[in-house]
Amino acid sequence: MLTTGALEIARYCDPGCETVRSELAARLDVSTEQIVIGNGSEEMIAAAARSFLTAGATALTVAPCFGLHEIEALAVGARVVKCP
Repeated sequence: MLTTGALEIARYCDPGCETVRSELAARLDVSTEQIVIGNGSEEMIAAAARSFLTAGATALTVAPCFGLHEIEALAVGARVVKCP
């Protein structure tokens, strides 16, 4: 028998992060649709590249930089311009 708040190993956590998004939205006075939660910067960089870049688009980054800024842009077919 499980008690309230007990660890339930067989269950996944909230995949849409609804609780966290709701709390953040309330604190920031924005809608939950304006809050995006990810599993770290790598996932968020990939999601941004796939959401906002298209083949032939231009992505601007700095050099040197975190490699995924370039890798993810190139993966969707965008051109990468590096600024020193």
